[in-house]
Amino acid sequence: MKKKVVSIMMTAALAAGMLAGCGNSDSGSSNAASGNDSKSTSEAGSTSASASGAAEEEEITTTLTVWSPSEDQASDSGEWLQTMCNQFAEEHPSWHITFDYGVCAESDAKDTVTQDVEGAADVYMFANDNLTSLIAANGISKLGGQTAEDVKKNNSQAIVDSVSVDGDIYGVPFTTNTWFMYYDKSAFTEDEVKNLDTMIAKDKISFPITNSWY
Repeated sequence: MKKKVVSIMMTAALAAGMLAGCGNSDSGSSNAASGNDSKSTSEAGSTSASASGAAEEEEITTTLTVWSPSEDQASDSGEWLQTMCNQFAEEHPSWHITFDYGVCAESDAKDTVTQDVEGAADVYMFANDNLTSLIAANGISKLGGQTAEDVKKNNSQAIVDSVSVDGDIYGVPFTTNTWFMYYDKSAFTEDEVKNLDTMIAKDKISFPITNSWY
């Protein structure tokens, strides 16, 4: 239980400072997802200055497995994941955490986690259209307390709804789902391009409308 508490709280820390929204299933790593790929470990949290209230925290020693796309762990991206984990550890000096990093793209989270729920990461990124499958497989936990309140406070209702099922919140949004199109001005007017359905109705557009992102 202690490990789960730390895991949920760390999820919030990983999202700190990022844009509100939901995971983009097409933005992850192209590497094959595996809980054993590109793993490394680091330990932190015993010597840094505490955040407000950290001195009152119960002392915990644990290992957390954390997955993200490979680009979030690369040196040319500033080792974003490792940086976020280390910052979290610095804010909780009573928690002696060893982070075990693995590579898994957001779009691969559903398949990877549901294959081996017990062996999956404690914290991972996922595309929000994976949520119902992750819940059905018992591969994700509800968020509560201050973490859930922060999600509601820092995001629009539409974004909160995208990580919620039956009123329960299951994730911390970290980026919006966005895409853009190029269009030919000779085929559409400026008013027509304001509505995708209007453009489709003219039979002059190529877009897979059966795609879940539509």
